[in-house]
Amino acid sequence: IIVGIVLLVIILGFIFIPKMFGKKDNQNVANSLTESNSFWLKNKENMYALFDINGKQITGFDYSEVRSQFLNGTMKVKNKNNQYGLVSSNGKVIVEFGKYDYIFEENAVYKMTDKEYNKFLYNSAGKLIRQLDSEKGEDIKSYIGEYTYALIESDKEYTVIDYLGKEITIKKDTKG
Repeated sequence: IIVGIVLLVIILGFIFIPKMFGKKDNQNVANSLTESNSFWLKNKENMYALFDINGKQITGFDYSEVRSQFLNGTMKVKNKNNQYGLVSSNGKVIVEFGKYDYIFEENAVYKMTDKEYNKFLYNSAGKLIRQLDSEKGEDIKSYIGEYTYALIESDKEYTVIDYLGKEITIKKDTKG
């Protein structure tokens, strides 16, 4: 187990050091995960609509629950039918409402669970990064760092996956 943890720390070092000191291009998560040119307003019926920075209404008052900030241009919201989905800061639906029963957000990565308890990992662009394999016992162990990595643990290995879906897999030490 100690060997596996040491290898994980070394690999994470290779991931984070270039991200911290290297050139940041537009493939990475936005420089400010909370930067947005839009905002929500609530009406008398406690429903929310999205407006742009100039005050132009982008969506109808169709949402019963919103977050305080967009993360990398995306937000988990609840519609008037009590279904969750993702919308972008320009009002576009990124992940359709009701497709998933549960949506957990961590920076710009979303773990979603459907009616059959299948788990999926999405980035904030609405791209499916990975479906977790329940037969292997895969689940997200934790989220790592400013650039939004997820640590996935299964029965036999650890996988570090980044915002774009790039994976690094480390076998667990089974001798321990």
